[in-house]
Amino acid sequence: MRRILQAEKPTWQRCARLAAQIAKFNPSRLFAPFVTAGIHLRGEEHPYFLDVLRLTPYSDLRFIKGWKAFAEMYARLQTNNFPSSYWMLEFPVLEVSQRPLKEIVPEERTFLERTGILLDPKDEDEFYYVCHSAVPGYLPWIPDHAEGLLLERLLEGTLGILLRQEKDAGLLDPRNGGILVLRENEAGRWEDTRLEPAPFVITAPKVPELSPESLDVFSRLPMIDLDLELELLLILVTEKHPRRRPAAAFTLVGAEARGTVLHGEALSSTEGFDKLWARVPDELLNMFQKIGGVPTTLRASSQRLLVLLRKLEIYRPFKLVHQANLTRMPKAADAVNQFFLTKV
Repeated sequence: MRRILQAEKPTWQRCARLAAQIAKFNPSRLFAPFVTAGIHLRGEEHPYFLDVLRLTPYSDLRFIKGWKAFAEMYARLQTNNFPSSYWMLEFPVLEVSQRPLKEIVPEERTFLERTGILLDPKDEDEFYYVCHSAVPGYLPWIPDHAEGLLLERLLEGTLGILLRQEKDAGLLDPRNGGILVLRENEAGRWEDTRLEPAPFVITAPKVPELSPESLDVFSRLPMIDLDLELELLLILVTEKHPRRRPAAAFTLVGAEARGTVLHGEALSSTEGFDKLWARVPDELLNMFQKIGGVPTTLRASSQRLLVLLRKLEIYRPFKLVHQANLTRMPKAADAVNQFFLTKV
């Protein structure tokens, strides 16, 4: 976990107090599903859009940076259109989650202790607030001091919106003129603005193709009698720099019905997911070469993998199955993670 500076402790303590005040309003009661408000802070290029999470019984808030990220996230949630199982890692987000102490993981508990929020942990059922920062290409992490200052202002703006929403039930109704965006002016005061969002159309995920040379190799591979599940899995790797934001790492995994697990090398997404996926076609070809040919049946749930495989169907006569629940992958993921965690 990163080092906590003495100067940032008051910021996190104020964030905890603001989160507790917000929870008293029961935000999920005041925000209908897929209803949002924006908060545009002075000095920030993009507004943050408030998303009230309903995945848990607790009071959780998510601040999504920028209209494009917010629009794509909401469009995918509304249509259940997800390019991969880790699609949420592609968005810049700050989160505040409420949890009983007994459900807080050790790293978060250490953060609460070092910031002075958790002083006398006698009651494991007492609720505390934990914060996470998500940057595309990296795993969610404890926010740094700059993000803490930003989060404090976002929570102040949220509290102001909730105070007004409680008195004016129609405040956030888009029929009033788009999305309410609370803007902080140069004098540090809040002003109401309205954003008329442009429609967001979800396009098919872009997946690079095999090069002509690799495609020639693929088209000459024999067919082998094999049923293979395929997935690009998020993997656990040993963190060499525990005070730095951990990068997200992935590997292409193939799982046979008899239990054999195949995988490639660890691929980092720190340079963006497009560059990550640019390496997947050759990883796929390497896997097929390793097993001696193209399996007669390939199963995948990831939309991006399905797009890639459909492009290859015309070159080799394999059967492609879109299978939402890959039943072999949980056990395969355990085996692959064990390999990378123990790899020197």
